[in-house]
Amino acid sequence: MTRLQILISSLIVFSCVLLTTVILASWKKSVRFAEVPVNLRRIYEGAAIHSNRAILKNVDGKIEMPWFPPSTELTPSIRCCKNSKPSFCNPGGTDFLSYDPFQWETGSWKDLRFSIEKPHLFRYRFENTSTDLRKSFKAMAVWEPECDGRRSIFFRSAVLIDGKLDTALEIHRSDN
Repeated sequence: MTRLQILISSLIVFSCVLLTTVILASWKKSVRFAEVPVNLRRIYEGAAIHSNRAILKNVDGKIEMPWFPPSTELTPSIRCCKNSKPSFCNPGGTDFLSYDPFQWETGSWKDLRFSIEKPHLFRYRFENTSTDLRKSFKAMAVWEPECDGRRSIFFRSAVLIDGKLDTALEIHRSDN
C-alpha cells in the first residue's frame, strides 16, 4: 500500500468512527427523552378523565364546574442523579437510586391514575393552576442534565373551556 492509500483508508475509518459517535450520541439523547411524551400524555389524560368525573350536581341541582386534583410534590422525592450524572431512579429497587413506590399513592396521583413502575430519569409533578374564573393545570417532567441543581422542565398545560380541555399538543421546555 502506498502512503496515499493508507492516508485515504485512515480518513475513511476516522470518518466512519466520527459518524458512528454522532449517531450514537443522538440516539442516546433521544432515548433519554423518550419517557417524557409518554408520561406527560398519561398525566394529561388522567386529568381529563378526572375533570369529566368531577362534574357533580349540588343539592340545589346546579352543576358544578369540573375540577382537577390538587398539585402534587415532585415525585419521586429523590434526585435521579449519581456521581454528578443523570441516572435512573428505581421504584421499589434495592440500589442507591431506589425509592418507595408508595410515593405514587398520594391522593392526586391516584386521582390521575398515574404511577411509574419501571426505572426512569425524570421526576414528575402535577400542578393545579386553576383560579376562580378558570380551571387549568400543568403536567411537568423535571430533569437535571448536569445534576448541579439546574433543571430542565418539560411541560404540557391545558385550560378547561366550555367543558372541554383546550391545549396545544406540543411539549414545552424551560430551563432554570
